[in-house]
Amino acid sequence: MSLPFKLYFRRGEVREFFGFSEEAMTKLIRAGTIKPTFLKGDKQAYFARQDLLKLLPSEPTTPAPAAPPRQASHASASIAGKTKSH
Repeated sequence: MSLPFKLYFRRGEVREFFGFSEEAMTKLIRAGTIKPTFLKGDKQAYFARQDLLKLLPSEPTTPAPAAPPRQASHASASIAGKTKSH
């Protein structure tokens, strides 16, 4: 799922794209998860693309390769191998 390329989105566009209810959208705004922006001289709220991108699930990353098993160092191996002889 990719967000259309626009810098600002209207509330309805955000709700439609993410499938949010009006209540869910209000909760996200009140929680500070997304912040409405008011363009100069405009009383309508817009939502910045950069804020909305944070709501998209991140791409699955390839896990890092597993580290090779650790081998005992020469000193610890010799100590572990020694037994008391009386």
